[in-house]
Amino acid sequence: MLFSELHQGFQGARLVVDADERALLVWSKDSHVYASTSDDAVSWESPVQVDDAVLRAGLTGVAMNASGQAAVVWHAEETTPADYFKARLYSPLTGWNASAQSLDALASDGTGGSVAVNAVGDVMTVFARYDASGHVWARSYSEGAGWSAAAERLDTLSGYSNYPDVALDDSGNATVVWEQWDGVRNQALARRYIAGVGWDAAPTELDGSGDPGIDRIRIAMGADGDGLAYWTLSDRTGVMARRLVDGVWQAAETVATGTDIYRAEVSIAPDGRILATWADQQNVYARIRVDGAWGATETVVSDDAETVRLRTWVTAMDRTNGRVIVMWTRLALDDADGSAVWARRYDPVSGWSTVEQAVPWTPGILYDVDDAVLLDDGRVLAVLAGEDVSVWEYSTYLISYR
Repeated sequence: MLFSELHQGFQGARLVVDADERALLVWSKDSHVYASTSDDAVSWESPVQVDDAVLRAGLTGVAMNASGQAAVVWHAEETTPADYFKARLYSPLTGWNASAQSLDALASDGTGGSVAVNAVGDVMTVFARYDASGHVWARSYSEGAGWSAAAERLDTLSGYSNYPDVALDDSGNATVVWEQWDGVRNQALARRYIAGVGWDAAPTELDGSGDPGIDRIRIAMGADGDGLAYWTLSDRTGVMARRLVDGVWQAAETVATGTDIYRAEVSIAPDGRILATWADQQNVYARIRVDGAWGATETVVSDDAETVRLRTWVTAMDRTNGRVIVMWTRLALDDADGSAVWARRYDPVSGWSTVEQAVPWTPGILYDVDDAVLLDDGRVLAVLAGEDVSVWEYSTYLISYR
């Protein structure tokens, strides 16, 4: 299903679905943020512009809870260098809030922009700002009280902070992680918000001063509020993690080692099972933590003779069963030859499936798989960007299959 025509200035789309299969697709094109909603993940409403930017805006984060309440965050550039982070809320009952919410009163460049929504509709947003020095800020929303009075600075050091990520449990407790320059390396930091109490007195350093610098840190959280902060190393030699159990950070763990690791994803199942995936330039690997121990590393996506470098990949887990799908595309030996989309599934009982082809080889189109959702009944929704090599512009597509 085609959602947007060929255009330049494309930014990756995000797809979220609630427990009743109501879906929200959000993407950026032509310097604005657009969204389409569906009541059944089959029939879709006409796209609407979500942002209110005068000049340009780009999507930075979207989240939806099981009831269909959602929040979208974007980064808007109005005048140079005055940039703004804004948010807009969505309800399946009332639709989009009439106006966007400015998240702070600062007017400087920034990075990141992450958002989480819990089961009762609480929202936590985080973003980084480059003012006198880079700082991490957070602003929250609750159904009863609305938006908090002002954004709150989370970091306490002087080095530049980048790319914060946030998770929020159903009790309203939030965990924020980010990377921060200490003068020598990027370090991994975290800060916790306890509902009714407030933020921890100071951030927690998650890695050691003698460790390699980090490249990007993220946080995953399970249904019980326990979580996992994980990060790739800037020298591309591994993936590290620290578990959050009953609000206490555990010792650092090595999840993966390699020579060219550049990205990782983590999903936490309702039973506490943790599935980590990561990639180098050729393959995607997986490792599962169950019953208190990490299992062996498995190769999920293998190189082949017809294609070269891994182009894009995503991992999605369903809400209730702990099943997973990994979808990916590869760069063809000759770009003009086009590309295809493949998938592989994981089941806690039967393990990994054989490789499926989700989209046939399409001459002249190079696909990126931007996001995917795995429903509890086994259906998959995936959003793709198709790059036409004749004009080097993108279109946005949605595919679904069982």
